[in-house]
Amino acid sequence: MARRALSILGLALGLAACGSEDANTGADALSPNYTQHIAPILQRACVPCHTSDGLRAGGVELDAYESAKATAVKDACTAVTPDLITAYADVLKPVPRTDAPDRATCADWAPFSMPPAALDKLTPFEQVLLLRWIETGAPQ
Repeated sequence: MARRALSILGLALGLAACGSEDANTGADALSPNYTQHIAPILQRACVPCHTSDGLRAGGVELDAYESAKATAVKDACTAVTPDLITAYADVLKPVPRTDAPDRATCADWAPFSMPPAALDKLTPFEQVLLLRWIETGAPQ
């Protein structure tokens, strides 16, 4: 599973290095942090709706580090493609809300359903950055 995730990361980094993305690239992307890598993605694609004072937030607030870190798994599940969810299944385990056994990876959320506007979907590079951020403990 980790090898597949690294292959996908390599593909995303390769795409970025070819000039198809304007996000940060290279070794820096192997350890993304909130301030430099994740906040700009969330500001563009998520925060227009998911703010602490937004009427459409749906209980998901992404305009501050603390709230983004607290909901990282749910947000990743809705913002990335099913193949990346499969590749990162070991880190995308939702925390059970009850004493029930572990649930399936991202079972409660529709992959790639956010943001709802088709033209605003996260790029492959942004998806991998978001998943790497979660995988590395969501550093600030």
